[in-house]
Amino acid sequence: MDDFSSPDHPNAFGFPPSPANFIQPGKRPMSSQSPIVIFDTSPNKKTKPRLLAVGGAGGSTIISGVAEVAFHSLWLKANVKQAVDAPRLHNQLYPNVTWHEANFPRGVCEEHVARCIIMATHHVHKQM
Repeated sequence: MDDFSSPDHPNAFGFPPSPANFIQPGKRPMSSQSPIVIFDTSPNKKTKPRLLAVGGAGGSTIISGVAEVAFHSLWLKANVKQAVDAPRLHNQLYPNVTWHEANFPRGVCEEHVARCIIMATHHVHKQM
């Protein structure tokens, strides 16, 4: 039921209620579900088209989690386990804090702070 909102009650993640998700008969809640499927349509016929399919659970962290797994797989050439296990960042925009896992590279966090981005250590849920 936490997909729905109730006036004056934040959800389980502590976010304010969304009128778009107020409980009404026959209504479906909006979702952050955002699975992706990526193909490499290389003209080289000797290689098989590469495929990446990623989806996840975790409420508001789904979109950033899916994007990070795709980034690690495609650009950093990580295998699936490495991509899923990699430390994560997440910013909900409200509050304007970028959460990072404790084992996230310190240098990257320091670069964010130098750009006036508020950083905080947090366990970002991994449910890929």
